[in-house]
Amino acid sequence: MGKQVVTARLRIGYVFKYVGEETLEALNALLAALQLAACPGFYPTASTRYYWTACYLFLATSLVGGIIQVHALLESAQFLTHHARGAAQPSEAEIGRSEREVCESVCYLASSLLFAAGSVLFLPDVYEHNERNDLTAGTALFLAGSLLLQLAAFVNLLSVSVTGRMQKFGSEELGVLSLLCSQAGSAAYSMGSLGYFPQLEGDGSKWNPLTVGTNLYVIGAALYLVGGMLNCALVVIKRRHHRKIKEPRGRLRQEV
Repeated sequence: MGKQVVTARLRIGYVFKYVGEETLEALNALLAALQLAACPGFYPTASTRYYWTACYLFLATSLVGGIIQVHALLESAQFLTHHARGAAQPSEAEIGRSEREVCESVCYLASSLLFAAGSVLFLPDVYEHNERNDLTAGTALFLAGSLLLQLAAFVNLLSVSVTGRMQKFGSEELGVLSLLCSQAGSAAYSMGSLGYFPQLEGDGSKWNPLTVGTNLYVIGAALYLVGGMLNCALVVIKRRHHRKIKEPRGRLRQEV
């Protein structure tokens, strides 16, 4: 599902040696586009075929996204072990940033697996024998996956605002916990506020809760797609920056 912001360092481990980071970010953007295309399939007015397609798209994109996160996790762990900690004079800032990358990848991976499992429970062939319980479990998995996405985004934010390692419990850690509580509180307020719309009350309600939820998923998927496209642009900018650093300076132009 969710896509992390591109890291400042140049990724070189595992598949990155053979497949460019730009390609993987483009794949992430494609997955986001497929999920955006799938979301309308959950509207009550959608055809049965579209609903089936949406479930399988969510399942497939979540599994592929999980595979990408496994790769990101291994690459970050390798960088942490062999570079950040293995350097002669390891930088606390670099170690802390790498540790947060690992934590972030774990959250995104767990979220992808939860969304994949939830997508399976939404398949008619799966829930037809125990519809209420299976759909309840599937929704709970989607909710848990969404909360993990939020936690992963929070860890990603720390890589921008926190410079060192979080070993001591001091003023910086208290500020981080305060930020986490504020983010979680605002998310709870956002979800809870929907229940106060009078259009959702009673048998004569004008709004279908399923339609409202799907609208939010469409908005979320669209924002993830925009984020994926911005990530692609970030990778290109980062690659150009690294090329400029590696270019030798002060070379005399050869006269012909």
